[in-house]
Amino acid sequence: MNRLLVSNKHLLEILNDGLHKYDQCRECYFRGPVGALRRPDPEGCNWSRDLILRCSGRASDSCQLVAKRVTDEVAKHYNLEVPTTEKYR
Repeated sequence: MNRLLVSNKHLLEILNDGLHKYDQCRECYFRGPVGALRRPDPEGCNWSRDLILRCSGRASDSCQLVAKRVTDEVAKHYNLEVPTTEKYR
């Protein structure tokens, strides 16, 4: 699957927008920056899905499940723009 290349800032915005679509996660957010992988994963994603999730007031298991769902879905459609000098060292 072809993925759109986006900046780190834009990827973080996309991830947070996805998170905010869920009522229980309206006050949650992913904290950046998003880390680039040395090599794309088996599905072709080139960024780490291990992100810091911050929830205002409480962190719940349901927010963690939503965060995983959001990162998995976004990873299918977007890759991180990696400067040529840093590409897969």
